[in-house]
Amino acid sequence: MTRTRELTVQAAHRTMNVMRSTGQRADTYLAGERARDAAAELDDLSLKGIAAFTRAHAALSCGSMERGHKFAAAGLRMLDGGLADRRTMAVAGQLHLTSAMTLYGLKRESEAEIHLAEAEDLATRTGDCGQELGWFGPTNLAFWMVAMEVDRDPRRAIAIANTTNPRAIDAPTRQASFYLDAARACARIGTRGSDRAAIRMIASAENVAPQRIRFNPLAREVLRIVMRRTKENAIDSQLRGLCERIGVKA
Repeated sequence: MTRTRELTVQAAHRTMNVMRSTGQRADTYLAGERARDAAAELDDLSLKGIAAFTRAHAALSCGSMERGHKFAAAGLRMLDGGLADRRTMAVAGQLHLTSAMTLYGLKRESEAEIHLAEAEDLATRTGDCGQELGWFGPTNLAFWMVAMEVDRDPRRAIAIANTTNPRAIDAPTRQASFYLDAARACARIGTRGSDRAAIRMIASAENVAPQRIRFNPLAREVLRIVMRRTKENAIDSQLRGLCERIGVKA
């Protein structure tokens, strides 16, 4: 029975990721609750942390920054004092990153920076981890920092992206998210060169994980922004093709 519950937590976490990637955002809540219920019967702190992470990101998928922060904070309280191994440190690092992201969104920047510093310290200690540890580590930390800086300081987001090798994480969906966040940052700059960079980033994201991009409202937003600034006779085949596949009128 214990093994069944462990697998349920892992399966619920991955199901939540698939649902939010394919636009089924409201249903992510159910995956979060399944993870919570299974983890409640286990003594494994890392799995309890994964369940909290799953619930937090399900809440974020449904548009609730407050609930996302609440679940991440609860997960960190459960792990407090229990960072005895690399697995638990990686889970705690992911929860610190989630807390930082939600707190930035809630305009509580000084608190967010504390969590970001904790995540940086843990990433230094764990190094880059594999899929079984949520890809946590310095490279994944850079991915998160790009995402967090898109709306705060897009030029800094681009600078971080330019010094990050996304292929260091062998996960197409994570790479696609990185390229999409970099594209969003480029689109916010508003120059012809940055618009071209945004198109290249969207194309890279589509190339590695088309299922993640073709139904993604943020990808559509980037293309609409670029299209508004592009004269009709300057729309090239790459931009036109992306618009057709992602559902933006060219």
